[in-house]
Amino acid sequence: MAVQYIIPYENIKVSDVRDTIGTGSSSLCQLCAKARSGGTGGYAFRINENNGSSGRLIEGATPYWNIWSNHSPGEWFVDMDGSLSLKLKKSEISAQAYAFMLSGFAGYKHTSVKPYLAPVSGDTIQINNGNAQDVRFKYCLGEVDWLNKIGAARFRGIIRSSQGNELSNFTGNISLISEYMTTLSFDAGQTQWLEEYLTTELYLIRNDYTEIQIPLGEQRFHIERTGDPIIREVTVINRTGGLYGTATVTEAIINTDQEFWFKLNVTEIGSLPDTGYVWARKRGDNPFVFFGLNVQFSAGTNYTHLVTGRVPFPVYKGDIIEFEIRP
Repeated sequence: MAVQYIIPYENIKVSDVRDTIGTGSSSLCQLCAKARSGGTGGYAFRINENNGSSGRLIEGATPYWNIWSNHSPGEWFVDMDGSLSLKLKKSEISAQAYAFMLSGFAGYKHTSVKPYLAPVSGDTIQINNGNAQDVRFKYCLGEVDWLNKIGAARFRGIIRSSQGNELSNFTGNISLISEYMTTLSFDAGQTQWLEEYLTTELYLIRNDYTEIQIPLGEQRFHIERTGDPIIREVTVINRTGGLYGTATVTEAIINTDQEFWFKLNVTEIGSLPDTGYVWARKRGDNPFVFFGLNVQFSAGTNYTHLVTGRVPFPVYKGDIIEFEIRP
């Protein structure tokens, strides 16, 4: 008999559920709570069989059924700490926190899509240093009816660098199942300071405007790089008259309309004001020219920031650029 991937709403058979989710057991307890991976005592939920009672999904555990199906033995809820959590459904005729019910599989779809926000290219993103580049991302909120489950009609997507810097933040209305695209655009200089990987996050926005993160698990999209950066890290230190640092240019920039990127490392900033402005000059030139960027500092700690501004002068390979940060 061929395996079916959608359980009917009526006349549900134990054998249909068993064969669809692949437990190899006809026990209702096993069908509802057996762990495919992780869990405690062979079960993915905290139940009597493993000295639990809440019916909640154990962290890191995966049951045999697809938790992203809109119809399943489990139900999504927002926990006291604001996290999105899953637990076994409760029977209407029992005071127990959970129940093993065959009816929970009515309409179950084994091939339901897990929500995602990921590069179109897959797990690896090709980046060419020093070249403007668009990276396409695809996203989907899955098949769970989040509006009826937790009162969420909108979502937020965030793309971050490996250091946690926010590269993209966008919102939209939830359209279940449908896949959409978004583009993350990098200027020529910005590509040189993308770290080794990017991460993504999806949040559900409830009607009361609270945001609940969807537990997608840790996911990293590796960056494969080619080419040399135009200018490398600049370490800026305190000196009389302000903060000062230098960097050596590794590629010519002769167009003064081009944005000039570098990674700024600041040390000993406990005595700095909250903000500062970057000034720059080519060594030997006088005076410094306003670079046009307001830098936010965090007093008392070392600070690393990706900064940008318009090139105030022609820059050639081998030039030494001097920077100052002034209040």
